[in-house]
Amino acid sequence: MFGTPDYFGYSAGTLKAFCDDWYIAAQKDRERLDGKPYGIFYSHRGGGSVRGPFESLFKHVGGKQVGQTIESCGHPNAAALRACRKLEAQLARSVARQA
Repeated sequence: MFGTPDYFGYSAGTLKAFCDDWYIAAQKDRERLDGKPYGIFYSHRGGGSVRGPFESLFKHVGGKQVGQTIESCGHPNAAALRACRKLEAQLARSVARQA
């Protein structure tokens, strides 16, 4: 599961670096990384414009998104936390099916 704050429409730099490295590794060994399940979430302070680029970033990396992207405006409220727990369970089931 991956998450990022929304920095004026950009994801966190360390997450972008991770995705770049993952993409490079996937080009060398596509069968090993292609289709790996992941879940994503992000938080923002009223903009939320990182969603499209964030989802697109992971589509290009080569995994398979589980569930819906979770958005939280400000600190996660109870609904956002419930959605994250639900996504966590979906992701665990998806990983177990691949094992």
